[in-house]
Amino acid sequence: MLRFQRGRIARGGARSRAGLTMVEVLVATVIITLLMLTTSVALSNDLGTVSRAEKVTDAGLFLSSIVEDLGEQSYANLLAMNGNQFFDRNDADDSRFSVQLSVFLTAADLLQVELILTDLETGRELGRAATLRTNR
Repeated sequence: MLRFQRGRIARGGARSRAGLTMVEVLVATVIITLLMLTTSVALSNDLGTVSRAEKVTDAGLFLSSIVEDLGEQSYANLLAMNGNQFFDRNDADDSRFSVQLSVFLTAADLLQVELILTDLETGRELGRAATLRTNR
């Protein structure tokens, strides 16, 4: 049986309703909110990972520059530098990284040079490097 109601034809006495109920809108809002929250957490984690990677890269470049500078030093100067600490900035208080230098004689005319790279913000050791140097 067809009936005419407000410009529409309804079948079997059922009323035709357009639009969404309040519950449907609420469920859709909750789902969208959860998706946005998940996306923002994932993005935040990714940004943290990128920041840590940049920090490790900067530390590695600093250590590499110290090794390069030490390569230009004479044998006698290297031995005299034992115990020195180098910072990545002019002021130790503003520095993010330090390198502790240990130089010692391992055999006749053979020096072992050890470097320890430290993150000054966390106090963690980030890496070590060691090399041997002969008296040229």
